[in-house]
Amino acid sequence: MTYIYVRQSVENYAKWKEGFDNNAAARQAGGATDEAYVMHNVDDPNEVTVILGWNDVAKAREFTQSASSRLWLFSICRH
Repeated sequence: MTYIYVRQSVENYAKWKEGFDNNAAARQAGGATDEAYVMHNVDDPNEVTVILGWNDVAKAREFTQSASSRLWLFSICRH
């Protein structure tokens, strides 16, 4: 299993989370699994960490290069 690890600061966690949830189908169409973990810092709820599961490392890399994802800081990891 391949994972994309994302850590970023957002302006408004609730608004960001709504957009993230609404984009699940697009992520899955691009090769993501339904495995997604969204966490935020207990001291700063606008600091977000996301872990997304992918079955194919090439598709995970492709996702990180997509226009809709360019504002994210990524690490691609294996488990």
